[in-house]
Amino acid sequence: MRILFFGLGQTAKNLILELQNKKKTHISLVSRSNHINIQNFYELKDIPFDKKITSEVSKATHILISLPPPYENFICENLKDQINRSKELKWLGYLSSTSVYGNHNGQWVDENSKTNPKTTAGINRLNAEMKIKELNKNRIFRLSGIYSDHQNVFTRIKSNQIKIVKNQNNYFSRIHLDDITQTLLNSFEKSEEDNIYNVSDDLPCPYKEIVKYACKLLKIDFKFPEINIDKIESSFLSDFYKDNKRIKNEKIKKILNVQLKYPTYKEGLNSILKKT
Repeated sequence: MRILFFGLGQTAKNLILELQNKKKTHISLVSRSNHINIQNFYELKDIPFDKKITSEVSKATHILISLPPPYENFICENLKDQINRSKELKWLGYLSSTSVYGNHNGQWVDENSKTNPKTTAGINRLNAEMKIKELNKNRIFRLSGIYSDHQNVFTRIKSNQIKIVKNQNNYFSRIHLDDITQTLLNSFEKSEEDNIYNVSDDLPCPYKEIVKYACKLLKIDFKFPEINIDKIESSFLSDFYKDNKRIKNEKIKKILNVQLKYPTYKEGLNSILKKT
């Protein structure tokens, strides 16, 4: 396997660390930084465009694009022809977001549900998906809210970053970083091109329930101020509460044979706490 990564966010990093333990795997990276010291590294910049990236594309069997919008333009403008002409490429994955669905008033949504985003993030992601679909061998993975051993509700409690919005019982879906990695690994062999996969756990719920459960595990009182939604200063957080939906994940289970390591936030948080 020759896998080329565009972007080095937490998902790409976690997958790279997993693949580094596998034999006969060649890893190359195009990113703004290289904080995990990948040997075959190319800096992401428009001018001057590193022509060596074209060579990596032509030899890659797998390409993962985890760049946020609008960086998909870099790939589509500079490398689309090389990708679509490649005889080596077997799999191209793009990490999108469930924000593309928009608001569904708490109803369940699957990969065939209407996409009607109203937030800036959701609109940008859906536009990026349209461009990625022009690339051969594409698979789109719509990720729910990511948490991990290093970034989770415990760390936000400890850093006093918890904000509870009054009278907002929106459903939110989430997924542990390790289960995203498992999904991507399984998809190398089991997925079909030109397909979309929701990556989420089994138990969507209001954010307040997550915080309460975390407090219970930490054996502390739930004492966080509740604010009105119109008092939220962060536009990102304000947009967060515009959507209310529950994400179905049957497709990754049935087609990719994913067996979630953390099927709900409860298993995930219990595991995290045991490691700290």
